[in-house]
Amino acid sequence: MRFSRIFTMKKAWLVLEASNFKGGWLVNVVKGESGIVLISKLDGSSHLVPVLAKGKKQPVSHRIPEHIEKMECHSCHAAWTAQDYGLHLVLQESRGYAQWAHLRSQNDPQIQSLLKKELQVPPEDRSPPQTRDWLTGRRSPGAWFAGRTYRGWEGFKTLTALMGHRGFLPDFLTYKWTLILLIAFLLVYYLLATWNEETDKITVEI
Repeated sequence: MRFSRIFTMKKAWLVLEASNFKGGWLVNVVKGESGIVLISKLDGSSHLVPVLAKGKKQPVSHRIPEHIEKMECHSCHAAWTAQDYGLHLVLQESRGYAQWAHLRSQNDPQIQSLLKKELQVPPEDRSPPQTRDWLTGRRSPGAWFAGRTYRGWEGFKTLTALMGHRGFLPDFLTYKWTLILLIAFLLVYYLLATWNEETDKITVEI
């Protein structure tokens, strides 16, 4: 069967790569005759994915030509972002929900619903957790909770916003790649200077 797999994104448009899958890929977003289709992993049903950049129901901001043509999606949709480091997944089969009260935002709707429901009743009336496996659809004892070593709430920084700020290259590239970049830069500079001494092509007269 021939599918069109979602490959990458460019501005507000999805770029599709047509591929012939014969197994090994778990592909559930395809391009159908009516548009982008999401195939449910639970029951195989198809759901048409609305494309906000087109159609009569597009947001007001998307109706401004300059908004789509001259702005990146993240200019608005990533105005801020959580900086998460060190993801830890914990399987819990007991009724100890209180320790997760400050981490209710789990990015999993069933875990969030479970916490909201169980934290509203007295501890002695709480039930052991049971959750649905998103792949098989079966319910099993226990729940996977997510915790992080560090979470910071910082404003989203674009390239323009970062200009003029001090930066220590090894913090971004590691010492290995910083050294490689520095050696490459010096080598290019040396070759350019040697070539210019011989040809005098880019010498500026003062």
